[in-house]
Amino acid sequence: MGKLGLDEEEWGEILNLFIETTISDLDNLGRAIQKGDPTLAVQSSHSIKGVAANLGFDEISTLATEVEVQARKGVLRGAEKRAKRIKESLDGLKLCGALRENADQGYVYIIFLTARNSKDDLVEALQAGADDYVTKLFDRSELLARIKTGMRVLALEKSLKDANEEIRMMSILDPLTGLYNRRYLNEHLEQEVKRALRYGHALHIALCDIDHFKIVNDTYGHQVGDEVLSAFADFLKSAIRHKVNWVAR
Repeated sequence: MGKLGLDEEEWGEILNLFIETTISDLDNLGRAIQKGDPTLAVQSSHSIKGVAANLGFDEISTLATEVEVQARKGVLRGAEKRAKRIKESLDGLKLCGALRENADQGYVYIIFLTARNSKDDLVEALQAGADDYVTKLFDRSELLARIKTGMRVLALEKSLKDANEEIRMMSILDPLTGLYNRRYLNEHLEQEVKRALRYGHALHIALCDIDHFKIVNDTYGHQVGDEVLSAFADFLKSAIRHKVNWVAR
């Protein structure tokens, strides 16, 4: 999931689209099985496989692949059972579990809205990873209040994530120039050397110094010296390929 690079809101939209698309493809797969149409079965199972694989739903992707492989041979025997298992994999509990197993997009707040109202159902949903549980028939104002609670939780989670990222950046950046600091250099230079040796790539390291910098400090003061350092750092940053090269002080 992480490879998609989505935020929480986009991830929720993608999941909704996945469910709608997969249900539509399952309907097409059902018609293909009833009519004995391998071509339609290949198209629908291939669509299910592709979306499920991209979202990290390995079980659904595997089942759809099995159907597609058989359908390409003109064989639909066993496809109905696999289609049923795919549909069962789309239930709320399994989807909730899949979200919790693939949490690299950040926290997803999950509210179960269901007709099941026993204590066992509530416990099962919470154990699967749900944050809240609302039974039908529900009160609209109560549901909206619970959604707002979830939004507050997500806002808090985002603020904590942003704060942690800010602290992390402060720990690896030089405060004057915005370049990476010695700590970053010591940690990542070794990694770069190992990567170059492993893949047989060239590794280039340039050591830079500013000529007569002491004269600038002595003549114009350290404040002007800081400005010179910052300007030199900006020049270096503008001259490198970001996410490929890096500069440290």
